[in-house]
Amino acid sequence: HPPMALEGFHAIVPKTDCPHADEWNDQLLNINLPRARQIINNTCAHCEESCENWVCLVCGTLECSRYKNGHMKEHNENSGHPLTLSLVDFSCWCYLCSDYIEMPPVKRIHDTIYLARFNEPPQKYCDDVSVLSTKIEELSDLVKRSRKVIFITGNGINLSAIKPEENQPKPDNDSDQSLFAVPSGRAIHLQQMKPTYSHMALTELCKLPGTSNLVISTTADDMFGEAGLPKENLLRVAVKANEEISAEVMATVLERTQGTDLYVVIGSSMRTSPADRVPQLVAANGGKIAIVNVQNTDFDGNAHIRIWAPADAVMKNLCDSLSISV
Repeated sequence: HPPMALEGFHAIVPKTDCPHADEWNDQLLNINLPRARQIINNTCAHCEESCENWVCLVCGTLECSRYKNGHMKEHNENSGHPLTLSLVDFSCWCYLCSDYIEMPPVKRIHDTIYLARFNEPPQKYCDDVSVLSTKIEELSDLVKRSRKVIFITGNGINLSAIKPEENQPKPDNDSDQSLFAVPSGRAIHLQQMKPTYSHMALTELCKLPGTSNLVISTTADDMFGEAGLPKENLLRVAVKANEEISAEVMATVLERTQGTDLYVVIGSSMRTSPADRVPQLVAANGGKIAIVNVQNTDFDGNAHIRIWAPADAVMKNLCDSLSISV
């Protein structure tokens, strides 16, 4: 993959067929935002470098670039781990291919780390204003014509409630800087978060006359309760990453979602249950799917409407379209 000439300059064309892609650490697909914020605030595992670091996508160690003290290159030579991601420009390099690469798993971890660093999604995944407006009107029309809407919410709905400066790891003597390590006493302490606009908006949407709308929350907080959402309109289903939803809980979800006209998944990667079961629910109950998330999901192709925008922005526009006061 030689550089591509572009009006007197050269543009790097990443490989999209790296044969070493099977060496990804599967846990990278489940990295959450707080853990990503811990990583970007760490220093190189072998020196104090904090500005130009790379993360190994095989074992998760954090090392500095070849333009600093070269510890990531040394890590590759000693371990043979070929894949690494820059925390500066978010490019991915394969040492065995000796080339930049672009693969679906890279996009997932890239988006999470980008969001952790800048507190906003990568611009390329945000819908243009005019496109967003058109999608909101289509979603508004579906909500108006639906007697039962199931809103499934993930951690993305809480994003605007978290201040970036409050997501810094507390310094201690923990030397484990692996991206995939289980957080210990360094776990991030957040302020008492308050309900976001989205929590308030969904509370109002569940009050629409002639509807039996329901929110399925997959987070452990009680912000919907604080927002005033009636208990009969809320089903809490918190399932940890890599864990399966129990048969009993899934039976409850199936029962509560019977007769659903529209499923709206908000701020969820759809990699945990019950969000990853939405296509099953549609197959069992019928209905359409709308997905609102700043990151790609494995079910984007199943969506009748796919919106790439922050939850609060979508909810604000949707409520305006429906003449709902929040």
